[in-house]
Amino acid sequence: MGNPYYESSYRFKLIKSSWGIYAQICVKVQPIKNSTYNAEYRISDLIWFTFNGKIIAPQTDLKLMINGLKSVSDDIEKHIDEEILIIITDFQIATSDYQKEGMYYAFIEWANHHFGFIQKEINCYFDKENNKYVFPELEK
Repeated sequence: MGNPYYESSYRFKLIKSSWGIYAQICVKVQPIKNSTYNAEYRISDLIWFTFNGKIIAPQTDLKLMINGLKSVSDDIEKHIDEEILIIITDFQIATSDYQKEGMYYAFIEWANHHFGFIQKEINCYFDKENNKYVFPELEK
């Protein structure tokens, strides 16, 4: 089991049309017992999530971030042996290349990158008529 306690950044891009979804996230992972941050959102028995106090996300984006992490929490738990806190330290989007559903997949892909497990394919397509990406998994 490698050491997951470091800060990493991940650039999420999804482009299947003339425009795409872009997000840059910086995340720090700490053992919860050593953290000076408040553990605000429980993801699983061993995983908590918070922001560094400077980052504010709309509730709809926050829910998608949390649900993305929940969807890979079993995979994350295979790489840790104690309670951890996932802290968002920076979050940037291009408003011209943004759709809130991308946050679900951005956090899944960050976790894949950070903890080193197999990346899951994003099931989506671009709906030209409505000029938006459709994510069947999120419409259930």
